[in-house]
Amino acid sequence: STGLATVQFFPPAAKAPPPDPSPATFDYDREYLSCEELNQTDGDYPAGSQWALVVLDRPVVAPADSLLIGSVLDADININMCRLVFYGKICAVVNAEDKEAMARLRVYKPKQKVGGIKRVVDEDVVIGKDLFKKETDISLFTGLKVTLDGKVPGYIEGSFGSSGQYKVRFNEPHGLPITKKGKGK
Repeated sequence: STGLATVQFFPPAAKAPPPDPSPATFDYDREYLSCEELNQTDGDYPAGSQWALVVLDRPVVAPADSLLIGSVLDADININMCRLVFYGKICAVVNAEDKEAMARLRVYKPKQKVGGIKRVVDEDVVIGKDLFKKETDISLFTGLKVTLDGKVPGYIEGSFGSSGQYKVRFNEPHGLPITKKGKGK
């Protein structure tokens, strides 16, 4: 049967051990990185290591383990190009409107925000600013990764005060000069 669909591709998150490419072994506990297109098959992405969520515009009868072929049917037939885009076996059938089932898919899009440093507490801890608004619940971001100049890894340890400032703990000394706390003049 043929139907129109939207597709979201997702390989395992970076630095994850390679998955068993068997469709029966999709790991709902693993994190996956959302991609606009399939990655080139190579050492980082061996055949069978990338997954796709295919949301069809209408129901189609297809048992699990059926072969699914994705193609571009609206391409100009006069252009010399392959219209087959991807293929794979169906490993699970999920209703895209079932929020609980969709929440089991741990697919994320990386986001990046840039903040500043208000104060250096010690060789491993800084107080950050300009990343959150005053009313933001920073506990939602506790444990998320941060990097100092893209080099020194750390994580958000929690809020600091009530003005959107936060405490960052680095996994190694950050090398910044420690801010001396002085008494007001």
